[in-house]
Amino acid sequence: MTSGSTIHKSIKSKIAEIEAKNEEYSGRIRGLESSIESMTTEREGTYIALAQTYLPALEAEQVGQTLSSLRKTAQQFFADKQRQRQKLDDGIRTNRDARKKLEQESASVTEALEQKVKERNEAKKLIKGALDQDTDYLGLCKQTEQSGQRIAQFQKRYETAVATRDEKTSEFLANPLFKYLLHRGFGTDKYEHGGLIKTLDAKVAKVIDFAANKRRYGLLQELPTHIEEQQKLEQDRHDMLRNKAAGIEHRVEATYHLLTILKDGTSMGKRRANLHQTLDKNADEYRTLTQERKDLDSPKKDEYYQQTLGKFKEYFKGQDLAKLRTMAAATPNLDDDRLVDRIAEYDTKIKDTRDSVKAEKEEQAKVAEQLAGLQKIESHFRRQDYESSRSRFKEGFDINGFLAGFLLGQYNASDVTHQMDSHQYFKQEESSYSSSSSYGSGSYHSSGGGSDWGGGGGFSSGGGFGGGGFSSGSGF
Repeated sequence: MTSGSTIHKSIKSKIAEIEAKNEEYSGRIRGLESSIESMTTEREGTYIALAQTYLPALEAEQVGQTLSSLRKTAQQFFADKQRQRQKLDDGIRTNRDARKKLEQESASVTEALEQKVKERNEAKKLIKGALDQDTDYLGLCKQTEQSGQRIAQFQKRYETAVATRDEKTSEFLANPLFKYLLHRGFGTDKYEHGGLIKTLDAKVAKVIDFAANKRRYGLLQELPTHIEEQQKLEQDRHDMLRNKAAGIEHRVEATYHLLTILKDGTSMGKRRANLHQTLDKNADEYRTLTQERKDLDSPKKDEYYQQTLGKFKEYFKGQDLAKLRTMAAATPNLDDDRLVDRIAEYDTKIKDTRDSVKAEKEEQAKVAEQLAGLQKIESHFRRQDYESSRSRFKEGFDINGFLAGFLLGQYNASDVTHQMDSHQYFKQEESSYSSSSSYGSGSYHSSGGGSDWGGGGGFSSGGGFGGGGFSSGSGF
């Protein structure tokens, strides 16, 4: 058996680990891109040095100007892109910092609410103890219980009477002579016939003993209504007894400040629910920012990038630069050969560094997706109130194993949350006072059900403490 708070710490620890990994990628990418910019500038200077040595002044100047123009275009492009990426990185860090503050505030509110639940439970015990010593209250509870039993009996009698009435009525009406006299109103003020018809109807009535059968028929029709009236009288008495008990409860509850505790708990529950909603919005914002960064890092989605890259490729494959390489190789001077070697070295380093940047960005995108999944898992954990003091996880549940499997791609976030749900339970509280007043139900002897301070978890008798909805009803 493992506590919910222990499981929550493991999830948050893994999130912090992946967040740090994500930041490391951002730092390395910035460093690599800065290195590319420096090497590009140095390579340009080397090309210009060769041009000034072997080409006419005008041609050398043209090479320098062309390279300078292309470099400025590329620098502007990369500068804009770096600024946009930096903006997104800053947004992600701001999002992360905001999330940490929200989580700290949520933890603080949760801790305060835990304390309020303890106050509530302690008040319940004290109230129960005081009521257990109140003979008037105990007598009212006994009478209320007995009255409730009588109401249940009346209900059964009513249902039986209705079933009997429906069955016997059919039998009575199945006799055509009885039905004929009943519909004519024979023997009542509604009967309007005389003479021969009256004489014949009287003979029929005598033959079928209509008078006796009609009395029995009338009793069948009246009995359900009679029972219902008795039940209502008993219900009125039951309500009167319950209200008297509630009056005593109110006085004792006031002694132990129960209503104030309930109001405070409700307010805290709403605050916690609002924080959870804000955390969910924070997670949505994170996913949006990381997707924008992923799109920014994808050259295939950037038409301007492709155009700029094409210009560079076209120029570096041109005759002027090819001529520089040929002329340098044809001279006995080793200085120009070293310049050419340096250019080749820059080309290789720049290509390798760009490949590294691409690889780092791809890995960072994967880490960002992992982080979004972990946040989804943690959000589900919070929404279910699994971090509460009564939350427990069955023996053998290995959250670290499931998280490791998630990061390796063996499970998705839904798989992990499903495993959490199937292994989690809430430790039951001891039975205690449950108000029978207008904001509750039953007597203080009932054990409590699902009333809560909102949410669906474990900070009250069978319920949670999320946003609103709390009363001192059957669960309190």
